[in-house]
Amino acid sequence: MKDITKIQNLIDEYVPGDSVEIGYKQRIIGLLNEHGLNAFSNENFDDGHITGSAFVFDINKNSLLLLHHKKLNRWLQPGGHSDGFPDVLETAKREIYEETGITEFSTDGRIFDIDIHLIPAKEGKHPEHYHYDVRFLFLSDSTIPPVLNVAETNEIKWVDLKEIYEYVNSEDITIKRVIKKLENIKKDEKDI
Repeated sequence: MKDITKIQNLIDEYVPGDSVEIGYKQRIIGLLNEHGLNAFSNENFDDGHITGSAFVFDINKNSLLLLHHKKLNRWLQPGGHSDGFPDVLETAKREIYEETGITEFSTDGRIFDIDIHLIPAKEGKHPEHYHYDVRFLFLSDSTIPPVLNVAETNEIKWVDLKEIYEYVNSEDITIKRVIKKLENIKKDEKDI
């Protein structure tokens, strides 16, 4: 698929969780309007490029799959570059498999969260630029053991939401927003 209509529709339908995400949504719309398909190119450093990632959640165990990224030395959700392909949902699915080996999951295919973050320059490789990260929620079973991708990852772990701040920065407003969304999903399930 080399058409940006699907992502434009997903972005249009997405209801941001807070004022920060409202700004991110507008910036992503602007990037798509200005760059079209080129917004998905890893080589678009003028404004940055769109990436896709996945929050893999075990709703029964209240745990999130995190990986410790080698290059960034941080615990993160699976995700990565779109490689010029505008179907970011497929990018997120591919990244789950490539980074964790997990193939058993489900998703409703709607955007769960959006974030824009600065990627530092890498001498001889790329200048400082932004990742416009479109994130999806995937449900899986934490008894399925992930497979470590040693090229990119130091460790993979299912982390209980109660212990999440032992792995990620508790001051990160993006993580706080995502955790709140996950807790609301868990609460909504109990109310049914």
